[in-house]
Amino acid sequence: MIHLKNTQDVHEYRDILEGFQSTFGERHWWAILAYCNVILGRDNTLWLQYLIQDEEFNTIGTCGLFSMHPDNNEELWLGWLGILEDFRHQNYATEALFKMKELALSLKCKRLMLYTDAKTGPTEFYKKQGFSVVGTVKEFIESRKDPALHRELPELTDIVMELQLQS
Repeated sequence: MIHLKNTQDVHEYRDILEGFQSTFGERHWWAILAYCNVILGRDNTLWLQYLIQDEEFNTIGTCGLFSMHPDNNEELWLGWLGILEDFRHQNYATEALFKMKELALSLKCKRLMLYTDAKTGPTEFYKKQGFSVVGTVKEFIESRKDPALHRELPELTDIVMELQLQS
């Protein structure tokens, strides 16, 4: 069983930041630094970030939820779900995703969205969890005509996926 720890202490993210450098790249660093208020970048939208800890409270990953629009939680985005390489394939990501779904439902979310790398991303994992492919980021942005999406979804070839939630 995993534990989720919500903290803005940037020092607690050190091992995660180093461990995910090759997986997520420097955008992850900037996102965590902004979340921890080390650099500017946060606005008044919902943004929750968690460290994933194993049964012994060792930090093994990260996950979060965010909204692209203030005061609207009907559509939330899964952010930076990742498990350090040594801990993968042990159901930790599945457990974390389950907890994120529960949290999203408690926030009155109706649709959980995510984007992932088209080439190396865990698209099949998310499909097994009930997500469906919406299209590329470029196609999604064009269909929505929402300026917030351009800021949050910079990689136009990434894949956008969604999961309809039932309350």
